Order: sequence, then C-alpha cells, then structure tokens
Amino acid sequence: GDDDDSGDDDDSGDDDDSGDDSPSARIAIGGQWSGPADGVHTVSSSSWSDPYGATFNLSQFQNAQQFAIAQNHADNDFNPGLWSRFDWTWDEFNTLWYCQTCYDCEDEGEALATDAADSSALSSDGCGGFAWSSLTPTAGSDTWELAISGVWADAWGGTHTIDNATWSDSYGSSFSVSQFHNNSQFLVAQNDPTNSFNAGQWSRFDWTWDESNTLWYCQTCFDCADEAAAVATAAASTADPATTGCGGFAWSSVTPSP
Repeated sequence: GDDDDSGDDDDSGDDDDSGDDSPSARIAIGGQWSGPADGVHTVSSSSWSDPYGATFNLSQFQNAQQFAIAQNHADNDFNPGLWSRFDWTWDEFNTLWYCQTCYDCEDEGEALATDAADSSALSSDGCGGFAWSSLTPTAGSDTWELAISGVWADAWGGTHTIDNATWSDSYGSSFSVSQFHNNSQFLVAQNDPTNSFNAGQWSRFDWTWDESNTLWYCQTCFDCADEAAAVATAAASTADPATTGCGGFAWSSVTPSP
C-alpha cells in the first residue's frame, strides 16, 4: 500500500469473542503496520505483536467500536500476563491511529471496562495524556490503507477483491476507486467501461460492521453520472443492515475468503 487516499481526491470526509482467524470474522486493522519512528506491528484476529518484542493475545475485538482486548504474553518484558485494551481510529487522511488504552489491567473484564481513548485529540493528549500512535502500511507488505481491503466471499458464492485502487468481483465487474474515507466508511469509484451494467458511470459503496464483526456493504449508487454525484449520494442507513437500509433492501454481507 501507499500513503495517500487513493486518487488524491480531497478528504472528506459487544463483546463478541473473536479471538481467532476464523473465516467468519476478521479484525479490521489486520496487517503489517509501521510507525514513524519504530519497526513493524503485526496485527491479526488472534494477536498483536510490536517492534519491541511484545506480543498480545487477542481475546475479543469489536470492529464497529474499534477496539481489541488482549492478554499480554507471559514472556513480555512489561506487565506479563496482565491485560491490554487497544483502541484504533482513522483520520480524514485515512491514516490509522492506535492507543494502548490499558496495558496493565488485572483481567479481561477490567480491560473491557476501560474507557475508550479520546479520538478527538489524536496528535495531542487523547491517549492517557499523550498523543495516539500513527501507523502506515509497511512497505512491501500486502497491507493497504483502505480498511476493507482483502478478498471477501459473498452469500451467493462470489468473491470481491478490494484494495486502494480497485474493487472487482467474480461476476465480471470492476470499479476504479477514486477516493475512500475510512472514518466515514465509504468509497467512490468509476465503473469500468467493460462492465455489463452502467459502464463508465460512477458508484458509491458504503460499508459497516455489525456487533458480530461481520462486514456489510451497500452499493448506494451504481449509475451516478459523475464522481461528484456519487460523493453527494446520501449514505445508506446502518441501523439494520441485515434487513433494510440499502435502497429499501438489505445490505450485502461478506466474510473473509478462505
């Protein structure tokens, strides 16, 4: 991945026990990330390891609320065997920030009860009086800034391959991403001129996570005349994605492709 918002467009804008890399759940920030002054953080649905030799074993995460709970590995130099809470968020430039909000909690319950870090003060004092830490995809890795990057399987046997530049599906359609906004969870893309439907027009895709860490998306506009019209399209309603909110229909759920 690289460190822009994909198209140099303007900016714009529960306690599910998901402690493993099961096909049905994936932590939204999985990948290899580098900080401005240190090495690589490797994050998966089951663990978080940092450049300083520490590992944290995730017991649960919540993509919708953007936090993870983990037990500090017994071999860590600091606070071995205790518990941590990690909060994360995205800024308007699609930069990922995290805060280890608790690093010495006595147990999982205490870590879970810890107040979330203040995401309105990322670069000042929102993380226990200090700045949050920013992360960018590690050079040479397959990690992207777009929060829903990856290969996803839908309920009809199809797959969707998504990265900073393209959303393509196994039904023969492809969409060239012009901009995306992780903090407001949408992207805008031009329909490929070879698509069977609405070729060359524009689409808006909204996404959301439910309390079970399932990813849902809605192609909120599929035939917009231009990029501006797609950006201006009202976001789909996230209130009940399994039932309605996407143009009167349910959103589409996808799971990590095996």
